[in-house]
Amino acid sequence: MSFDTQPIRKIAEDWLISNERPRVDEGVLQAWDRLIEEWAEAQDLPLLLRATGRSRGQPFAHLTGRELVCADNSLANWALSSALKGSVPSLREVHDGLSSGRIPIAFALKLGERATARYPGSQRAKMDPPNLNTLGWKVCHVLDIGIKSRGSVADLPVERLLAHFRLFLNPRNMFVVPKQHGGVGEMPDFQAVFRNDPWFGKFL
Repeated sequence: MSFDTQPIRKIAEDWLISNERPRVDEGVLQAWDRLIEEWAEAQDLPLLLRATGRSRGQPFAHLTGRELVCADNSLANWALSSALKGSVPSLREVHDGLSSGRIPIAFALKLGERATARYPGSQRAKMDPPNLNTLGWKVCHVLDIGIKSRGSVADLPVERLLAHFRLFLNPRNMFVVPKQHGGVGEMPDFQAVFRNDPWFGKFL
């Protein structure tokens, strides 16, 4: 059974150009581009993955020896909120923020996860940068970032994990929609409008 997707695309087109949609300054995005690349190359920092099957915040090793850590979308929330504020952390600030819990790994860690997490950060209602959910926004990705693999992510090629990390954490691959309509932002026809826009396309 087919259905008309044009209304979804029209909503996306209107939201794409709306003055009410929060945007990150291009200079800040360029600084985040550099940060993400430096982070990807920094062997003393973990690669953060939006993946399941492992305790969030507890590192495990890739076949190459690179440290991997599973997280949820709270991390993307933090990255985009930082960028919207004009903030770009240094690698040292990333390291310290992950270790201290100032950078969230999860919206809420389970008791078992909290007991073993080396990186204990969880999303809070009041934090700096602000939790975008509490401001009425839902963070969506332009290009889907899901790791579709039946095996362990530790066995995947590191190049694939690096590509996932870049898409997961770079604010260029993100936009917000009002939280009460959050589901629409994850629809393929909605994402396609953003994906085909030249501003996003130059990254994707």
